[in-house]
Amino acid sequence: MIGVYDYTVLATYLSLAFGVSGILAAMNGSPYSALLCLMVSGLLDAFDGRIARTKKNRTEQEKRFGIQIDSLNDVVCFGVLPGVIGASLGGGEWWLRASVLFYILAALIRLAYFNVTEEERQSATNEHRHYYLGVPVTAASFVMPLFWALPLRLGSAPAVIYAVGAKRISPRIPGIDTVNMVEATELLRNPEKLGGAKKVVVLGGGAVGMETAYWLSYEHGCRITVIDMLGNFMDGACTANRGHIIHYLEDNGAKLVNCATIKSFEPGRVLVSRNISKGAPDVYCTWTPVLPKNVVNPLAPKMGPETVVEEHHAELFVNALGRRADESQYLEGVKQHVAKEIYNIGDSFQAGLVWGATKAAYNLAQYI
Repeated sequence: MIGVYDYTVLATYLSLAFGVSGILAAMNGSPYSALLCLMVSGLLDAFDGRIARTKKNRTEQEKRFGIQIDSLNDVVCFGVLPGVIGASLGGGEWWLRASVLFYILAALIRLAYFNVTEEERQSATNEHRHYYLGVPVTAASFVMPLFWALPLRLGSAPAVIYAVGAKRISPRIPGIDTVNMVEATELLRNPEKLGGAKKVVVLGGGAVGMETAYWLSYEHGCRITVIDMLGNFMDGACTANRGHIIHYLEDNGAKLVNCATIKSFEPGRVLVSRNISKGAPDVYCTWTPVLPKNVVNPLAPKMGPETVVEEHHAELFVNALGRRADESQYLEGVKQHVAKEIYNIGDSFQAGLVWGATKAAYNLAQYI
């Protein structure tokens, strides 16, 4: 039979089983399970030599087999496994891959050198080795978990919450670069960006777009047109606020264009395709309740296919099309395993209102 299968190599074989399990765990995105396997492999490796030496009648072949099988096991458990764990905790940068390759190669060379010197030593004396030249590769079984646990000891946060907000929507519409465009929130922070424009088109009829239109109309005397693709302006906002702003914009001569899809921009104007069927909502009728999305009104008229192309001129276009959730930092944090618990709330999870983000933060604080 090929190999040795008595109790003297049992700890080595068990160590290999944990090493391979750790590699598979790290490859499947569970680096902390892999670290546990690494520590167990290191513990078993610490006793395999002592267990082997309890058998006094080992043959020369069994001794040499023990040296070789132990070193081959060390290549897997303390060379390949730490490298795979390091790769799983990091990204795909070239320098990380190069570092992992360098470490595994160094471990391989170290073990090969140990095998040569150990055979020379055993051929010269039967005494136990009193010291090692260089750092044993098995040191990875406690050094790597130590560096992982050290930030926790130094007060690193056990949980990370991502609430980094959303990123603005920049539609790819033909000719958008040919017009004078500014983002609504940026215009509100820096009114000088209005630049004396008196004819303004606001793209987007949500809360921000309508409040910006109200501000431009009453505080700067601008002639306002608000364009939105939905049937109802300020959909989802407070009914009182919605009715107030729509009423006063209408009273000041603002034009509200709903059910409109932007087709293209040309210098000083925008072309839209607007639904003009009988089912299109009357934008200036504020007493009709706007039902939630999950409530279906069976009596509501259906919009037909009738559309017309309109053009609206402006000296300034205001982008109030909203924002979409930006999960990039959260996903990178998950990939990097920055903490044991990782949460994503607010606009970085789903773009919405301030009230929703505040409620999410309160509920998460209570949970934690």
